[in-house]
Amino acid sequence: MSDGNRDPRDGSLRDLLRVAPGDDGLVDLAAVDPRSTPGLPGPDVTGGDRKGWARSEVARIGAYLAERQEMLFAGAKADPSDGCRVLLVLQAMDCGGKDGVVKRVAGAMNPLGLHVRSFGPPTAEELRHDFLWRIRRALPPPGRVGIFNRSHYEDVLVARVASVTPEPVWRARYDQINAFEQELADAGVTLVKVMLHISYAEQRERLLQRLTDPRKYWKYDPADVDARARWGDYQAAYAEALGRCASDRAPWYVVPADRKWYRDWAVSHLLRETLATLHLGYPPPTFDVEHERRRLAAEEPGLSEEPGPSEHPGRSVQPGPSEHPGRSVQPGPSKHPWASKHPWAPEHPGPAGSGRSGVIPVQGAGRVPGATGAAPHGARSGVHAGQDEQQVNEE
Repeated sequence: MSDGNRDPRDGSLRDLLRVAPGDDGLVDLAAVDPRSTPGLPGPDVTGGDRKGWARSEVARIGAYLAERQEMLFAGAKADPSDGCRVLLVLQAMDCGGKDGVVKRVAGAMNPLGLHVRSFGPPTAEELRHDFLWRIRRALPPPGRVGIFNRSHYEDVLVARVASVTPEPVWRARYDQINAFEQELADAGVTLVKVMLHISYAEQRERLLQRLTDPRKYWKYDPADVDARARWGDYQAAYAEALGRCASDRAPWYVVPADRKWYRDWAVSHLLRETLATLHLGYPPPTFDVEHERRRLAAEEPGLSEEPGPSEHPGRSVQPGPSEHPGRSVQPGPSKHPWASKHPWAPEHPGPAGSGRSGVIPVQGAGRVPGATGAAPHGARSGVHAGQDEQQVNEE
């Protein structure tokens, strides 16, 4: 990737941020300055306030994302066999900004069309399955934009650094992940995998902020400092994971994330460019539009009283056998046949949300008693101690 500051309108930000593995199959993260701003336009565009300009652009791009999200959903509603969906995978060290991206970038879209999952320690049931089992269960349905706050990649990061899984096991997972992501792409899933790259110094500052502001105490976990001591090992694990699992249909992007305003701008741009490649549009009507207009235009212009909740114009209500013949009967409210099939009705209204980000967690958001191994990136993550050790965590 390049760390130049040219305007993405002169090219693709995806091209600038996409990882390019070296001859050794690794990604040189040390060559990426976490404070750089690749693709950000110059002062002739941003003016003197780059931060303010970037934040206003995130709002502007958000309107585009919301429109395309609606098109995506409408297409799936019109054609249930269309498996088109988008999955944004976020990975980062602790304090990398995953929750911030979910809040500021995804926040522009309709929450009922989003499918956000934050992975925590596995449940006893999940421990009995391979590491991809619960990932499959958390995939977004067709027509949705899904976001994974941490993901299956924890099983080639923490499993390696914390030595909770034998090396032959976690090394075999690279090929398993590649096959899994190819399967997703074939099924209509567009993958956008983003590593939010922060510096060692910036992480320290953000951890200190959590200890300085009482409103942020809840975000702090002492285990984060323990994981910080293995910084170099985690960087090496990321370098290989990104290099081994980057493909044309499941690319990795490294976003410098020390500057939060640039991070949000870059991720929103990556989503904008990705959605543009899908050539989305609103589906054509399945009915005669002009005929429906004429039906409504034909209503009596003098009709002044609206029908009750379950009444229909022109239909009389017959009193029952025991009702007074001179008394009219008011029927109770009736449910329209489509009420339970409203396109934005959540399929599975889950719990009110838990964890640090406030997003809906997948099953397994609590630590499993007796699980072995050090916590990945801190105590908020779990490790698989079943058939195939797994660990995922939440910032």
